[in-house]
Formats: sequence, C-alpha cells, structure tokens
Amino acid sequence: MGPNIEDRDSTVNYLLHGSSWIFITKGISLVTGLAANGLLARLIAPDAFGNYVVLATVVAFGSTVFQFGMNQSIVQLVASSMANEKPGQAKKLVQNSFTLAFGASLAILLLLVFGGGQWLVAKIFSIFVPDSLLVILAVWSLILAFQSLSSEGLRGFHDIKGSAIGSGTIGNLLTFLLFAGLFWYGGKYSLLEVISGGLIAEGVGALIVGLMLWKKLAYLPQGTSVRNRQILSASYPQWVTNVALFIAAQVNIWILNAFVPKSDIALYGAASKLIALVATPLLLINPVVAPRIASLYAKKEYDKLRRTIQFGSALAGIPSLILMICLTIFGKGVLGLVFGDYYRQAHVLLAILGLGQIVNVWSGSCGVTLMMTGHQREMMVIALATGFLSATGAYLAVQHFGMVGVAVAAALGMAVNNIIMWLVARQKTGIWTQVSLRYLIHLLQKGFAID
Repeated sequence: MGPNIEDRDSTVNYLLHGSSWIFITKGISLVTGLAANGLLARLIAPDAFGNYVVLATVVAFGSTVFQFGMNQSIVQLVASSMANEKPGQAKKLVQNSFTLAFGASLAILLLLVFGGGQWLVAKIFSIFVPDSLLVILAVWSLILAFQSLSSEGLRGFHDIKGSAIGSGTIGNLLTFLLFAGLFWYGGKYSLLEVISGGLIAEGVGALIVGLMLWKKLAYLPQGTSVRNRQILSASYPQWVTNVALFIAAQVNIWILNAFVPKSDIALYGAASKLIALVATPLLLINPVVAPRIASLYAKKEYDKLRRTIQFGSALAGIPSLILMICLTIFGKGVLGLVFGDYYRQAHVLLAILGLGQIVNVWSGSCGVTLMMTGHQREMMVIALATGFLSATGAYLAVQHFGMVGVAVAAALGMAVNNIIMWLVARQKTGIWTQVSLRYLIHLLQKGFAID
C-alpha cells in the first residue's frame, strides 16, 4: 500500500524547505571544513598533522562531555513544549539547560586546567600537552559545546534556518579563510599557532549563534518554573550515549596513536575526514527530521511520523551511494588533490571506512528516531555495548594488521551499531527506518505526495 496523499504538501514542504537550508549551510560547512584540513595538511608536516588529528578528537570529546547530552534533550523537550502550546515552558527549558550545562562544564574546565588535565590527557590519549596548549584545548571544547547547544536550541523551536547557519558553518568558513591566508602568505607554522587561529574563528561563530538564540528567547513569554530533574532525566542517558558513540567512532585514532607513527595517523585522519562526505546526506536530513519526530510523537500522529522518517531516509540514501562509488573509484586522486600527494596512499583506508558509512546512512534515521521518541536508555545500552566491541576489535587488530585492521574494526563497529539501532527502532516504534527503494520509487511516481 502506498502513502496516504491527504494534505500532501505539509511534510514534504517541511522537509524540503528545511533540507534546502541545511544543504546550503552544511554544504558550506563541510566543504570549507574539508578544505581547511587540506590547507592545514600543507601548512604543517605530516607528523604535526597527525598530532592535530589526535588533538582535534580530544577537543571534540571535551565538547561532547561539556554538553551533558542536552544538545539532544533540548530539541526534544523544547519541540514538545511548543507542540503543546507552552512557549514559556520552552524558554525556561533552554535557560535551565544552559545553566546546568555550563555550571558543570566550568567546574570541570577549572579542574582540568588547574588540576590533573595534563596527566589525564597523557594517560588516556598518550600525548604530552604543554600547559599553554591545554588551556586552549579546554576553552575550544567549551566554545564548541556552547555553539552546539545554541544551534540545537534553535532547532527545537523549528528554526531550521538559524540552526543551520549556527551549526559550525561560520566557524568553519572563518577557519578556512584564515588557513587560506596563511597558505597564500607562505611559510610553515607551529601546531600552537594554527590551533590558536582555529580557536578564534570558532569563538566568533559561537558568539553569533548564541546571539541568534538569545534574540529568539527575548520574544517568548516568561514561563513557569521547570524542574531541573526533568532536564537531567532526559539528558543523562543521551550524554552517556553520546560519549559512548564518540569513543566508538574515535577510539581508533587513540589506539593508533599508541602504536603507529604520527605520519600514519595523518593518513588515517585524512581518509576518515574525506569519507565522512558519504554521510553528508543523512547529516542534512537528521537535523530537519529530529524536531518533527518529537512533535509528531508528542501529538501521537504516528502515520505521519512514519512517512516523515521514511521520506527522510529515501532522500539520504541514493546520494550517499553515489558519493561512496565516486570516492572508491577516484579516492587516490581526490586524496592527493585535497591533502597533498603524500596522502594518496590512504585510498585503501578510504574504501574500507566507506563501507561502514554506507550501512550508517542506509539504516536511516534510526538513532534520531529512538532519541526523539523517548528511548534514550536503549540508545545508551546499544552505544555502550558496540563501543566496547569496537574498541576491543581495534586494539586487537592494530597489533597484527596496523592501520588497515583498525579501519576494518571501525567499519564493522559502525555497521553493527546501526543495524542494532535499526532493529530496536522497529521494535519500539513499529517503524522501519531504512532506505526503501520501493518507497522511493512510489514517491517519484506520486510526485513526492507523502501526506
């Protein structure tokens, strides 16, 4: 049976209009981010770029910790409040979320900077970081956390345009312009210099998106008090999930750092950054469907919810497959073009990692569906289990097969994680989230009439 065609325009218009803004801004963000990394690979030596790859994961990990899962819960809670016509409550939820996240983050940051941060980074990530660089990395993590929370707050209000603009686009663009200027000027630069420049660029971007959210909140009525326990209850499973998923995705870099030269890490980092393009269509769709899923689930409009998820998956699947095929065939040349001739030898890693990304995309928005429908604890358990298996596999593989073994373990870990989420999403919501060619063909025949 095909999709219901009553009120045919509402969902497709929402997704396509939202996706157009996401596509433009995310496209700018991804292209400038990739170009900035390519320029950086030319500004510093391969060993230094390998160090940068490791330090970038440390910063991203700190940002994930500092958000305390509120980047997802803020979307769900705010979207649900707005769907139930409680704008004052939505405003209070945002204010309390920021207070909780940054109160705890500041305490952790001070502890790291003035306490055992240097020892912790050395023990966990196997790198020595001088005090001056440690402060920069800690502040950078806090800036990225603030930027993400602000962007997701806008998304909770269905401000797809504002959220898209604020989700790293400005920072990546400014970083690219900075590195392009340095490359044009010529010369080699230290790791501290390029990281300091990136920090300033990201700081400007975070300030702009924060002002956008503040302007949005200023027009809302003051709501009644919101219990912090409600926010924490929704956030902590997502926080654990986010940390576990991040570790599962990045532990391969940390394990490589303990076993292989920095120049090899540079190769792996270049391959992983380029192959991330395969997931771009899903990254464009997920931010659009997330608040929509939360709203429809809160209003118990399950049939429209199913069509929204399936339509989003259909939009993401085919472009990802095309990108994967192109990068597999032309990967060596693309790596050389973006990063330099030294990085052409990473084409085998590119193809292996791409297989995991294809499973990730073709399983659809299964993770977002679980999180936006109140099944954060299931996500947490899945992330912890698959994260442990992925880390174990990478640790065993690197000792016998080096970078190739780690790439295989990473691809398998991503595939298993998404397959399990896909099955659990079906069990909990009754919805298959994967890309369906039959459904896509039906949409084309009906002129994308899904409502």
